[in-house]
Amino acid sequence: WPPIEGVAETVSVHLTGTVDYREGTTTYTLTAVPLLVSFSSGDGKVAFSTFRVAKNADADIILTLQYMMYQL
Repeated sequence: WPPIEGVAETVSVHLTGTVDYREGTTTYTLTAVPLLVSFSSGDGKVAFSTFRVAKNADADIILTLQYMMYQL
């Protein structure tokens, strides 16, 4: 999955972490990059996560994300 390398000042960062990613055969490491962000758009909000929730989620992750989505 593609990492988020930077965000605008109007974007809220809710979770950061270290990410290893590849371009071709080269592996790169980014530290303290945004993993979960949100921002206002029109009359609503957009939340975006770089990680795949469905495949990686356990019950604690699902509850945490539900809490965060309802609080945004």
